[in-house]
Amino acid sequence: MRPRPDIISIADHAPHFAPMADAKRESNEASPLGGRWLDQLGAFDPPRWLVRNWIPEESLGVTYGEPGTYKSFFALDVALSLAHGRPFLDCRTAPGAALYLALEGGAGIRRRVAAWHKHHALDPSEAARRFRLVTASLALADSADKVIGEAAHMRENGEKPALVLIDTLSRALAGANENDSADMGALVGAAERIREAIGATVMLIHHSGKDRSNGARGHSLLRGAVDFEIEARKSGDLGATLELRKQKDGDCGLTLNADLIRVDLGFDGEGEPIESLVPVVTSDAPLTRRMDRLTDQQRAALEALHEALFDAQNDDENRTLGHVRLDTWRAYCVRRGLSLSDKPDSQRKAFERAAKSLQRAGIVRIYDNQVSLPGHPDKAGH
Repeated sequence: MRPRPDIISIADHAPHFAPMADAKRESNEASPLGGRWLDQLGAFDPPRWLVRNWIPEESLGVTYGEPGTYKSFFALDVALSLAHGRPFLDCRTAPGAALYLALEGGAGIRRRVAAWHKHHALDPSEAARRFRLVTASLALADSADKVIGEAAHMRENGEKPALVLIDTLSRALAGANENDSADMGALVGAAERIREAIGATVMLIHHSGKDRSNGARGHSLLRGAVDFEIEARKSGDLGATLELRKQKDGDCGLTLNADLIRVDLGFDGEGEPIESLVPVVTSDAPLTRRMDRLTDQQRAALEALHEALFDAQNDDENRTLGHVRLDTWRAYCVRRGLSLSDKPDSQRKAFERAAKSLQRAGIVRIYDNQVSLPGHPDKAGH
């Protein structure tokens, strides 16, 4: 059978596929840009995190939000959590030193530091050489060498910073125009130079624009330059949500819900109370505040649980006190129409989402396939 004329055979073009042995030998001259062939690339390195899934090591990022979204409180929490080697809002961290450039004044920062240590019952001396505060005014574009020098001072007298916080970007511009590409480019260039020279993550604290969907305020080259972008949004009176809006080496869209609790620091000379705020995961906040933040679906699931617990307590034949089976709770949720869908799989997923979120918030307790409310024993007596 003769081959079809429209089918091309590699054999017909064999001269174009010369053996590797006949290929031109590579020049001994150095590659102008240090390029590597495909077989020289080797295995890739997995991401290394300062804060797991949120803040990569040796990266450039921005945390932004409208006024009153507590973004500076969260930034300080990150820095002190690294310095003390503890989780940040239940996220794993890599212990490391932090250099905090508080360009809007240090009096409030010192009060926040004191409140943070009091709430967490930690001694500042345990991380004395792993956190350094700078309150001097500076224009970052002209002061990169000074910041690098400050980091060198930390390294020589304590520990090299793994994180440099610049609070805020507007103050670091020192009167330059954040909407001008040249001015923003100069600031981003200085931040990159600091990152490369120190080998640290540089995080800028910034404000959001008029349109939240456009991200941080100012020229768009900022968002193009950063490796990660975190938005802070206010939630209720003393609550906030952090959302990961950009992540170059991971998943974006992650969220963290937190509350700000008041910490008493004593009284001033006139007898007025001194206090500050400390971020905590929502499950550590007062129960009343957690209840105020429930979604309609979470609230419906909680009401279904109350109904199931009431019926279980008043069942003469199968009475239980303070707990019901997980599948019993789900049946009550289905009966209440927790999911708008009639499909069993959709109903199951809706229940699982509500149950997990209520458990994470510390509003319900799930143990050994039993569910109970805080303050009531489950089947195991916990």
